Amino acid sequence: MSDYRRDAAHQPAIELLTRADRPTAVSAGNDLSAIGAMEAAQEMGLDVPGDVSVIGFDDIPEAARTTLR
Repeated sequence: MSDYRRDAAHQPAIELLTRADRPTAVSAGNDLSAIGAMEAAQEMGLDVPGDVSVIGFDDIPEAARTTLR
C-alpha cells in the first residue's frame, strides 16, 4: 500500500476505498499504515470495521491507543 508510514498510506487508501468495487478489507504492511488507512476511511464516512476491516501488524503502542472506528 505504501512505504510503511501513517501519512504515506492515506492517499493509496483513498484510491482503494473509492473504487466502484470497494474492498471489504484492507491489509496494511504495518500498524502505522493501518492507522493511516483507518483515518482515510473515517474521512470518507466509512465505518471501521462495519464498512471495511483494516488489518495491521507489529503491535506498536499507538495501535492499542487508537480510537478510530
